[in-house]
Amino acid sequence: MYPCGGVQSGAWYGGAWYPYGYNMYGWPAAPWPPVVYYPVYWQPPGTPAKMPTILPQELLVEGTVADEEVEDTAWVGGDFDASLTLEYMPVEGATEPFITLDMSQGDSPHWEENPVAEGYHVKKDLPVVQPGTEIKITVHQTLARLRWCELLENGQGKEGK
Repeated sequence: MYPCGGVQSGAWYGGAWYPYGYNMYGWPAAPWPPVVYYPVYWQPPGTPAKMPTILPQELLVEGTVADEEVEDTAWVGGDFDASLTLEYMPVEGATEPFITLDMSQGDSPHWEENPVAEGYHVKKDLPVVQPGTEIKITVHQTLARLRWCELLENGQGKEGK
């Protein structure tokens, strides 16, 4: 059986027989090559061959108008220190919104705002924390999102294990 169920066709070109004939440009047509897909790793010019792996992390705590506190915890991982960014705002109809951030390590392990002013806020000047730091956010009538990135050197850790 021939490709596409057709009959054999071909042509002589430059003293050689091409069983698939010519293409629309007058060149000998080649048989259909197998299609092979493989991942391509692109790297910007001038960067080291082994780049760190970046893992974005997020801790979201959603308070409600109900008279209760909501808390959640997370811990920072990776191989390097992490910078924290906290976004927060009171929920609609809040009467006594507040937020508290506690960290198990660092120079100033406690931060709070009571009451939370109306509108959206971003706090970027939080202390840099080390891997293994536990973080706890407590909110009342407030929405809060804490973000940071964990870096893993070469995707294997500092020791390359």
